[in-house]
Amino acid sequence: MFLCFLTVFISHAKVLGLPETNIWWLEHIIYRVTYLGEVGVNFFFTLSGFLISYLLLNEKKQTNDIHVKQFYMRRILEIWPVYYWVIFLGIFLPMLFPFKNYQNQDDNILYFIFFLGNFQFDGQ
Repeated sequence: MFLCFLTVFISHAKVLGLPETNIWWLEHIIYRVTYLGEVGVNFFFTLSGFLISYLLLNEKKQTNDIHVKQFYMRRILEIWPVYYWVIFLGIFLPMLFPFKNYQNQDDNILYFIFFLGNFQFDGQ
């Protein structure tokens, strides 16, 4: 699981502008890890689907019912603190340690606060 996370993290870091090297084998490794990041994302989606199904089936088995509202509240309390911590770091870390390709764009942080980051438009 950690290796999947690491490949996804490195592939995203490559997009953000890891320093380029003139070392051919290191570039090759970075390229391969970037490809493995796609595999890691697929693994996460598959694992998430399995775990959600398992938890719901286990609850059904134990209580003979599924409390959807409680289920989603537990998921929210697990995920949202980490999500907002990452958003916080994503706002302030580039200010402290600018990435090579980082540009101070007029991105509206409200998109990310309300989980709409994929709906930003370039206006082109």
